[in-house]
Parts: sequence; structure tokens; C-alpha cells
Amino acid sequence: MKPAPFAYARPGTIAEALALLGAGAGEARIIAGGQSLVALLNMRLARPGVLVDINRIPGLDRIEVDGNRLRIGALVRHAQALASPLVTTHAPLIAEALPHVAHAAIRNRGTLAGSIALADPAAELPACLLALGGAVEIAEADGVRVVEADDFFLDLYETALASDEMITALLLPIAPERRVAFEELARRHGDYALVGLAASAECSAGRLADVRLAYFAVGSTPVRAHQAEAILASGAVDAALVSAAVDALNGRYPCQRCAEAPPRRRAAAPRRRPARGAAAMSAPAARCEVSFTLNGVTDTFSTDVRRTLVDALREDFALTGTHVGCEHGVCGACTVRVDGTIVRGCLMLAVQADGCRIETIEGLSDSGEIAD
Repeated sequence: MKPAPFAYARPGTIAEALALLGAGAGEARIIAGGQSLVALLNMRLARPGVLVDINRIPGLDRIEVDGNRLRIGALVRHAQALASPLVTTHAPLIAEALPHVAHAAIRNRGTLAGSIALADPAAELPACLLALGGAVEIAEADGVRVVEADDFFLDLYETALASDEMITALLLPIAPERRVAFEELARRHGDYALVGLAASAECSAGRLADVRLAYFAVGSTPVRAHQAEAILASGAVDAALVSAAVDALNGRYPCQRCAEAPPRRRAAAPRRRPARGAAAMSAPAARCEVSFTLNGVTDTFSTDVRRTLVDALREDFALTGTHVGCEHGVCGACTVRVDGTIVRGCLMLAVQADGCRIETIEGLSDSGEIAD
């Protein structure tokens, strides 16, 4: 379970990234968080010719209000959005859904835009984007275009995003009068949903309008229930009952089992990574130099770009306390800390750790932290 050979490039601007995608002739793929893509690479279900790492492009990690829309940049991580007051205030449906996305280590690396780009029909965020009437901002060679969520998801893992384009932001309408609800059924918390629903509607004077019900894990894309939306908007269903159902879904009137459960801890905001001096790699390469601080010691080594961080730690540095398990981010045996947050070492390429601070179980033992 190791990736097939590919070349790797780390552009410093959106224009450079688009040029690399265009030159890739359909064989280039964007990587940001990589929490789904690296798993596919490990299982050789994806075999791109070039990986274009956009993590060093400035300005893509911002969450900001832009007129009457909330703009979430392409590099905003799940954990960052979960801890953002702007998301909680202006996109509460996203805040409701994010705790259901995988596990903390995945949310620390995964990006919202990456989930939208992958368009897994069982994922939470595509349905949320559809339920909110959001849109996707896409950079292309000739400029920027915006695609509404209703037009973005085309088929199973197929979207309106062309191979030479990249998502730069998600755009969510700010509508204080809207009510939202989110619910999913999964075998265990963090698994993909067996079925789920993201819903929103305007509620005024006891009437519902612009009802949007987006189901996920029921088809090849998130699915809007247009007939049900029309019935709810027609007034055929008592709005008070609908409002009570929304309150129940949002946990305002939890069931007894939920009331007895301990409160879910909100993820802390990720630490902002310090500026790095390493130049961006504008040309694809099969090997590159990586420099990071590992358990307090700075080191530089050369590596094949397809090697994962866990393999580099075990094979190049003999830090075997970090284990190789499932290699698709589920078991947690490969967990390490990168810049203060836990990540899955099997879902992060070693080249992506360039300039980072890495801590393994051996480092925590040596420092005495693990004994506290």
C-alpha cells in the first residue's frame, strides 16, 4: 500500500498552480489537506502524474465576510472552520456538520474545499453547500468563475471543476433569518454516514420559504428533495411543528441518551504556522530536500516525493514508535504532532512536512510530557 510514482510541485501563486495543472494534460492533481487523496494514492486507486501542492500559496487560508457572503478560502482546515466565530455566526449549518467529519486528526489537515472538490456522495459538506445555496469560486486561466452548488455536483466524484482549474474559495450566503438543521446516521461517530440530511429554510411569520433539503449518502451526488421542499413551503405542514423538529435536530431538545452524554469539546484553533524560508518548487520533481525540526532537532534529508511522513520517520530516523497500520487514516497508529496539532502520518507526504515541527511518541517520552 504505497503510492505509484508521481512528480511533485509546490507553487507559490495561483497562476503557477494553474500553469502546472494545464501542463499536466489532465494528469495533475491538486493536494492541500490530502486526507482522502493520499489514502487513494496509498491504495493506488489514484495515479496522478503530478501532485500540485497549494499549501504555500498565500491568502487561501482566510475566513472572511465579503458583502452578503461568507468566504472560506481553499486552504481553510476543518478544525479552523470549527473554531471560527464567523462560521458559527454566519454559517451555523457548517458548524453543526463539522464535528461529524471523520476525527480530530483528520480535521486538523483536511480542508473544506477539498471535500467539495472530491464530491464524495456520503460526505457532509457537499450536502451542506447545497442546502445553503452556496457557490464555488474557481480560478481558471482566463480569470475566476463562480459555480452555484446546484450546478457543481454532476455525478459520482464528478463536478464542474475542469482538470486545469482549482477551487479558490467556498461562498456561503449570509442570511440571519434562515433556520438550519443537520442530522446523520452512521455506524459509529466519524464514519461515513449511512444517510444524512442538511436543511435550511427562511422562517418568517410562521411560514417557511426557500426550503432546501439536501440528503447525502443516498445517491451519486447530494440530492435535493424538491417535492418535500415544495410541500413545506406551501404551508401544508404546520410551521410550528417544523420549527420544533428543527430545534430537536439542532439539539435544543435532545433525547435522554444525548442529554446524559458528556458535552462535545470544540476543537481548538490550529496554531498558525510560522513563515518559512524555503522557496516554492515551481517545477515538478521526483525527489526533493526536506528540512524539519524533529523532536527538537533540525535535520535535512532527501526523499522520494511519494513517501509518506510515517515511512520517513520509521525508515530514515528509526523512530519506530510511530506505527504503520491501515495506511488510510482510520486506525491512528501513525499519529504524530505537526506544528502542535495531531495528524495522521500515513496521510501526509514527507515533502509536505518541510519547515514543520514534528513530534513523535519518542520525543514526548524524552521531554517527559507523556508522563504528565
